Amino acid sequence: MFSSIKGSIQGAGSKVLGTDEELKALKKENAELMRILGEVRPGMGAERVRKLVEEKAAFHSKQRRAMIDIVDTTTEKLVNVIHGNSLLNKAEATIKSHFYDKTGDTIGALESNIEWKTKWKPLGSKMTCQRLNPPQELTVEFGRNMRLLFFELDENFLNAASYGATPKPVSEARAQWDLANQLNPVKWRFTMLPIRLRQAEQRLSLYIGSDPSDTKIVLNANAATSSVLKSLPWEVGDRIIIFDIDYDATKNACDWLKRNKGVETIEVKLTLPMTDDEIIATTKKSLDQLSTTNPPMPVLANFCHVTSKSARIFPAKRLTKLFHSYGISVMCDGAQAAGHLDINVADIGADWYLGTVHKWLYSCQGVGFLVTQPHKQACTFPLTVSYFDGQGYQKEFQYYGLQDFSTWCSVLDALDFVEKVCGGMANVRKYCREQAQKCVAILAKEWGTQPLQGTQEYYGNMPIMPLPKADNADGTMAGKVMGYLMTRHNITAFLLVADIKGVPTLCIRCTCQIYTDESDWIRLAQAISQLNGNYGTLKVIAELGILPDSVSAMIS
Repeated sequence: MFSSIKGSIQGAGSKVLGTDEELKALKKENAELMRILGEVRPGMGAERVRKLVEEKAAFHSKQRRAMIDIVDTTTEKLVNVIHGNSLLNKAEATIKSHFYDKTGDTIGALESNIEWKTKWKPLGSKMTCQRLNPPQELTVEFGRNMRLLFFELDENFLNAASYGATPKPVSEARAQWDLANQLNPVKWRFTMLPIRLRQAEQRLSLYIGSDPSDTKIVLNANAATSSVLKSLPWEVGDRIIIFDIDYDATKNACDWLKRNKGVETIEVKLTLPMTDDEIIATTKKSLDQLSTTNPPMPVLANFCHVTSKSARIFPAKRLTKLFHSYGISVMCDGAQAAGHLDINVADIGADWYLGTVHKWLYSCQGVGFLVTQPHKQACTFPLTVSYFDGQGYQKEFQYYGLQDFSTWCSVLDALDFVEKVCGGMANVRKYCREQAQKCVAILAKEWGTQPLQGTQEYYGNMPIMPLPKADNADGTMAGKVMGYLMTRHNITAFLLVADIKGVPTLCIRCTCQIYTDESDWIRLAQAISQLNGNYGTLKVIAELGILPDSVSAMIS
């Protein structure tokens, strides 16, 4: 494409583009030239235009090669093997985390100082936390006592999947990190912060199974998605393939690409419940149809490791392998996966894997991550132009402007909470899985329904339970019932209208966490049963001052 642009400009010789007629004549020869010359003012010399286009063409060509590159050369395969080796990644992350920790201590890089040993102290009808010295590992029971001791949550909070919930000591640690900054913002930002952020990234990579060199902390999953999509050198007519049950914000990003870059979205329709094999077969059928009857093939595939509204755990590794076999790069959204699942990002093999830390790993809100494979780093940039622009992926994502970094540093304390209070992530997942089983049993008995996703291998900690007498639901019912639960029963939960074999059905997404127990699901079951299926007549949503569609869009 750019060669034709270059030729068009060279054909203009050295004449000055001095009239509107001459500009129009050149623009007409090539659509891309039209876009570039759209900002050329009359009077610009053709030589200047040629130079600008050639510089852009060189940059575009380099980025384009990285964008469409699939690991195929010997060097790329070797690098991929090294970066995908779980043992090497774990060893590297452990060593570097320890190194940054000790280096920070040596140079006097301040950090939080949370003392984890606690005792229970009565305070009215509740139990409050009093910390003791010295810090010592502690394991407490999950459920109600966990909520009272370590969280500032209302009772009946059943929607951690939207924004997570931050333990009290992690919030306290964030304040300590901020104080370290306020003591000397310049010294903190340029000598201490880089050490502690690198330390946080190393430890995070241990939890998600990624190469620490490829792992960068970002603001949230949407920021990571936009960083990738806005970095790529799209050309008019490019395609991206997604699933119809993907995250709404990602669909919005695809719409932005269509309006601004001329990129077409191909949407694969899935009707739950489906098995993994059925998802793979449906996807392959769509790819075969595109390759034979409706080219060109997409250049990028995006899917959620765990979908947001429908909470379906996808076969991420199998889908990545399938898309790669068709020469399609892959971006996997793990916002609901990190912590929820025992993931190994390197083993999944997606070109980009992104997620959040606040949903299931107990950080403060506003912490996400982006893992980029080495062969894609040349075409991946932060949303804000970095202070280290042009110095490579790791440097560019290191610092790109002033913000409150205390939330990012408190990732260290969130992971300490998991290890020192909860007894490790395996212990957390075990309890949450058992909670999900009890939740399903309680609601199934009360309502007579079964999880939308099918078996627990497909829903993990988030069963989607259809409400009783809730088929043929309309789109307003979810918001109305959320308002009813919140105002009448102080229950915070997320509801949705799901397509179950062609029937729109009102469902609830149950988020099972370390601070929920059977009593939460019993109260929920009884609150819904009181409605006796009269969901459409509820008007309590007005008491919240928000519209039903706003609820669904904001908290999914």
